Amino acid sequence: MTHIFAAGILAAMLFALPKADALAAELNQFEPVEPRAETPTITINATAHPIRLPLQSLANTLFLGDNGEIINYTPTKGIYASVVTPDEWGNPSIPLGKLPEYIFEEDTAAVGDAELKEDIRGISRIVLEPRDEKKIGKMVLGDTTVYIAYSLSKTNLMLVSPDKPNLYSHIVVDGFTWDEIVDDILKGIGSK
Repeated sequence: MTHIFAAGILAAMLFALPKADALAAELNQFEPVEPRAETPTITINATAHPIRLPLQSLANTLFLGDNGEIINYTPTKGIYASVVTPDEWGNPSIPLGKLPEYIFEEDTAAVGDAELKEDIRGISRIVLEPRDEKKIGKMVLGDTTVYIAYSLSKTNLMLVSPDKPNLYSHIVVDGFTWDEIVDDILKGIGSK
């Protein structure tokens, strides 16, 4: 009788495994890119996760700054970079550096605060939907993990690193192709 019970539990676990794998597989692991070779650059987001943009791509752009940095290339193409701190979130009970993981993996099980869970779920919907129109995943570049929700019209990048556990960088990119995001932004993370 014990063997039948144990076999039933094993069968239930095996039945559940493919579903768990399917959920985990939704967040792609993008291949890391090599840092940009020596070239003239301008650094944005310097206080948290510096990103070095190639100077030649910034001709005729408009820079604005206040509680973030805005670079307008054209009326439909631009970058907005900001650093999200605990004060901006109302000092949540979790390390802020974990929020991008919760947002992208849509897993709030470790979050005890019901209101914060709802906020994370709402942000997940805004950032990740419609899923069929986006490349969603993460890329590890040195000590920085970049969570990516890419579409040609609007891309969200959230950067975290272990040396800054209580903040993350949020980069919103409008009108960039995937190749432009790789060349102009991702190759500039961690480059010197």
